[in-house]
Amino acid sequence: MVLYHVTTETKGNCIIRDGAIKINSPSSFKEEKTEKGFIYLSNRISIGYDIVKSTVSDNDNYMYIFKICIPEKELLPDFDEAKIKKCISSDAIGILNECFSTRVDFDINLKKYNVEFTKLPSIWNETLFLKRFPNTSCEIFDEIKRLLSNLHNKFNKEIKEIEENEKKFEENLKWEKC
Repeated sequence: MVLYHVTTETKGNCIIRDGAIKINSPSSFKEEKTEKGFIYLSNRISIGYDIVKSTVSDNDNYMYIFKICIPEKELLPDFDEAKIKKCISSDAIGILNECFSTRVDFDINLKKYNVEFTKLPSIWNETLFLKRFPNTSCEIFDEIKRLLSNLHNKFNKEIKEIEENEKKFEENLKWEKC
């Protein structure tokens, strides 16, 4: 299963240097919303991107997105997210499908899990973002930003728009092997 781990430039550089996403890595979160000892993953790029931009204390202008191929049997339910979003499901895949989040309780070795990455400007840094994606108009940029800002609304129309924009967005990404 393909999942994503999004983090700041500082943390991303450490991950690449160490060859692993580590469960004991210092937290970037301003306030502790997650249980320690886990790596949190999403099946949606925008979810990770939105969480990182809204909760990290680092002021990095860039973010890393790690694309990870991980077997479903290794995933654990993200009870933190399930509680926040009042998910009905209680198993890992159910919570992932309903709340777009799962977790693992081990370090993710970049080679073992065929991890790829891309480094992107923060969506909130318009100048850097539009330099990286020169064919993106300001209108599209504003629309992506609006949709990401409203990500936690569970309106089907909004979710469908986000999914369509995610597909377009991911088509333009250049992934590098770790």
